Amino acid sequence: MKTKERLRSKVWWPGMDSEAEKLCKSCHACQVVAAPANAPPVKSTPLPDAPWQHLAVDLLVPLPSGEHIVVLVDYYSRYFEVDVFKSISAEAVIPMIEAQFSRHGIPTSLRTDNCPPFNSEGFAKFLHECGVQQLRTTPLWPRANGEVERQNRSLMKVIRAAYAEGKTWKREVQRFLMAYRSMPHTTTGVAPDDLLLGRKVHCKLPALREPATNEAVRDRDSERTQSMRDSANDANHATSQSTQIGDSVLLKRSETWSKVDTPFHHQPHVVVSRNGDQVVVQAPDGKLVRRSVQFTKPFRQQHPAEPSPEVQEAPQHRAEPRRSDRLSVKC
Repeated sequence: MKTKERLRSKVWWPGMDSEAEKLCKSCHACQVVAAPANAPPVKSTPLPDAPWQHLAVDLLVPLPSGEHIVVLVDYYSRYFEVDVFKSISAEAVIPMIEAQFSRHGIPTSLRTDNCPPFNSEGFAKFLHECGVQQLRTTPLWPRANGEVERQNRSLMKVIRAAYAEGKTWKREVQRFLMAYRSMPHTTTGVAPDDLLLGRKVHCKLPALREPATNEAVRDRDSERTQSMRDSANDANHATSQSTQIGDSVLLKRSETWSKVDTPFHHQPHVVVSRNGDQVVVQAPDGKLVRRSVQFTKPFRQQHPAEPSPEVQEAPQHRAEPRRSDRLSVKC
């Protein structure tokens, strides 16, 4: 805007505003230091047809005791299981997942992130033998696995409270799970125990009402998730990204960078594939990188300046003669 204002005060030619805007947007240095694009619109996971069909799993960071936590969530009932282990390897995780499958059944799909245990050949072979489809989330984009990430926050809150009060965190987690599973969920309106097991689990609090039917659960889930999705999109000013295969984009840095480094890599990357909000881009050295579309921004090539048409001086504003002057001239 400042460039156009300055030009208007001195010169003018046809299409001057559009040419100035095009020139400023194609500045390479401005593109690599400017703010990233808005987050893409939130896409909620559809409610499955039955319990324990589609699951999500995640690992929590190591605790002060050196132990890790595996969290397994059912998308239908919001019921989740928690296991504790010490070795962060596929050989340690597989038996725990297999125990959950033997307890509740084998699901249709399992969504995982890209941490080493879930990204190993042994884990992929285990799921293949069980007939389970593995769905990997976009790297560096935990929002793609939002349901399990939400449970992780609740668990960490319980664990921190246990450490603060000097209590045994494992026991406090089990108490939390008992309370969480037996109380109506905010989204579905039905307790996770009721939806997964098909019965009310006895707890300290008496049951005050009968569980809703599956259709009622589906209607409530659709209404609440739509409301939460719209709120998240409004808060993030979400806009759909038009990035297509073959486009040149700038990729946001994922590694640690200093204050003088640009937020985006200097060299443009080329989009080789896109699946929803996940894109695979090719670096100048040929390396393929998979990221969320929000980690990219369109790269506008800076073209050499072309000779402009004949420049005309801006018309000078000529003061209109006063009424008394006009009368004297007329006389």
